[in-house]
Parts: sequence; structure tokens; C-alpha cells
Amino acid sequence: GLNTFGSVLGSSADGEVIGDNDVGGLVGVNTDAKVRNSFAAGAVSGEGSNIGGLIGFNSLSSVRNSYAKGQVAGRDGVGGLIGRNNGLVANSYATGPVAGEGLAGGVVGIVVEGTQTGTFTTADNPAPYGAQQVDLTALTAASSGWIPPALPSSDLLNYFCDGNGNGFIDPAERSADNYVWRFDLDGSYPALRCAAVTNEGDIH
Repeated sequence: GLNTFGSVLGSSADGEVIGDNDVGGLVGVNTDAKVRNSFAAGAVSGEGSNIGGLIGFNSLSSVRNSYAKGQVAGRDGVGGLIGRNNGLVANSYATGPVAGEGLAGGVVGIVVEGTQTGTFTTADNPAPYGAQQVDLTALTAASSGWIPPALPSSDLLNYFCDGNGNGFIDPAERSADNYVWRFDLDGSYPALRCAAVTNEGDIH
């Protein structure tokens, strides 16, 4: 429901979510927090505002390398990935149909002093705020920009899995087989390579 000053890493949800305001498939309100390498697949609906396939309201927070696949419906601020964004959304996509009476978007429904970069939705969804409408099954490492042509030396959390969940990409994690995204599944959407991390740091 509320993720504040916390981290949601390598996580997923696939159940239907129904509520009023600030409703998301994975997180309702993400404030002063982060969501990375995560996805939601269930349908999301809300009677009010800030309804998102992954997050309802992303406030002063970051969402990276994540996606949502479920149908999203609400009144205003309805997004395939995030309903209302007042933070950062990067390297993410949404595929589910979006329906709203007011502001709605394939990735983000409404932006209030937030930023969005490297985001994609399907051709039949609206794509305001810089999202691109594409055939997501044809998206590649090069066309998405999610995998650089050479091993990067900066913005490492954008590209690599943080296997031990320490918030840094350690030298041993900086390899091509540890990139967050996979594009080698023909006819499928881009897939997350990162595994979930438990509280004890074990990878599953």
C-alpha cells in the first residue's frame, strides 16, 4: 500500500487490485523510496485518481527497470505503469490497455514536476510525457537504450542487477551477463534478468 523511505527490489505481483485513490498493481504510494527491477501483471482499477499498473502515486521517488502488463482503469491520473509521477521513471514499459475519464497515458497518467526517460508502451495506448509507442515484442537492446553498446562506467544501477541488494553495483556485478534486461526471447516482451533478494541477501 505505502512504500516510504524503503526499497522494493526484484519483486512482482499478479493479483487484481481494486480501490479508490492511489492504487497500484505493486505499490499504492511510493514516496521518498525506490522500486527497481520489478513488475506487476494483474488488472488495476480505482474509483478515483492516481491509478497505475505498477504504482498509483510515485512521489519524490525513483522507478527503474520495471514493467506492468495488466489492464488499468480509473477516473483521473491513470497510467499503464504509474498513475501520477512526481519523481523519476526510467527504462520501463507498460503493455495493458488504459482507460480513464481524465488524464491517462500508456506509461504515466499525469506528471507533476517528474521526469520520464527510456519508457515505452504499445501503439494503441496514449503516450504523453515522452513515452514511445512501439511494438514491444520487437524492442531490442539498441532501440531501447537499456543496454549500452559497451560496458558502462557510470549510471550502473540503470544497467546492472544489484545481486546482493546493497544499493551499489560491485565490480564483480559489472558484466554483460548481469544486465537487467533480456531481449533474446523472440516474439516476447523484454524480460527482467534480476532475481529477487531476501532480507538475508540470498538470491532466489
